[in-house]
Amino acid sequence: MTLNKILPFVFLSALLTASSALAQETKATAEPNLQTALTWWPDQRNVYTPIGWKDHYFRFTVLYNGTVFFEPSSDWTSRAHAQKFKGQDFQLTFAPTGNGEPAPLPKAPIQLWKLDGGHGLQGWRTNNETPVLWTDYPLQEGLVIRQEIFAHVKGGGEVETALEPIYAWIRLSVTHVDEARAPKTFSIPVQLSRNFHEHSQRYLNDDGITVEVNPNRARYAKLLKAENAGTNGSAGLRIVEPDGKIRLAVLPTDSAKVSFSEKEQGIYALKIDLDVKVGASVDLIFPAMPQPMNEIENEQALGFAGALAQSEKFWSKKPASAARFQVPEEHINRAIAQSVKFAEIIA
Repeated sequence: MTLNKILPFVFLSALLTASSALAQETKATAEPNLQTALTWWPDQRNVYTPIGWKDHYFRFTVLYNGTVFFEPSSDWTSRAHAQKFKGQDFQLTFAPTGNGEPAPLPKAPIQLWKLDGGHGLQGWRTNNETPVLWTDYPLQEGLVIRQEIFAHVKGGGEVETALEPIYAWIRLSVTHVDEARAPKTFSIPVQLSRNFHEHSQRYLNDDGITVEVNPNRARYAKLLKAENAGTNGSAGLRIVEPDGKIRLAVLPTDSAKVSFSEKEQGIYALKIDLDVKVGASVDLIFPAMPQPMNEIENEQALGFAGALAQSEKFWSKKPASAARFQVPEEHINRAIAQSVKFAEIIA
């Protein structure tokens, strides 16, 4: 066969091969899927999540790094009726450091993401109707600490005044242990202060709502002290304000495994020691507003599981007229389900 006869066959073969490859590429890219879409943009920085109760006036805010704060009124809120609650904010900062000491505050205001990158590991429990948000802390020491949080209103039912006592239930637990290098115990520091985060009114690049850390706001105006919740050494710890109301409760745990100190004026720290074994945990009750002892005792009597059971009953109610929506992408199903609840919390 002459070269003139061979070339058309070679060209045709190459053309068919190229066409086949192009067809396959076109077929592969013609219908983008969720996994493809997830590669189009970087994750949003400064993600924050509202945790609350339908129709309640107050709610908690959880940042991407697990910091939890309650701020009923701020300098930029549009809620005129909230002004009477100004200055009653409070914050719990969770940042496992390995030495049991809270990370030092910056010396001057700075954008939050510049301190830790602006991203965290968070998600929702998938087996609960209650919005239970988790934040994971994978640690160099060879373990993973998980923080879980949900809101609970006294009684677990519909609000009547919208100002009923509302609590954030927070669980710290060990979810993974590297047997080769994990220590036997691990100290988790929890810093207690005013909310020292501010919205700086800038929307730049992937910052979303720009969050700044202002150390000048951190000092809590009221003197706090710790009291054992009982005399048996395992009844937990309560952080008490000067008027006797409870600002925070650490549920029953060995008194040797939780301590309280003032790090500097108006800034305090809990140190909680957890046994490094999967399932080891400790629970905290964070009331939005400080509550009398009897209210805290009633809430504490429910326990994490009891408060969650009441919340499940509340969040499981669905109107008969509610629409049902289901798509193959579970990310979207979860986003829609949680967004409906967000709307009821923040409206």
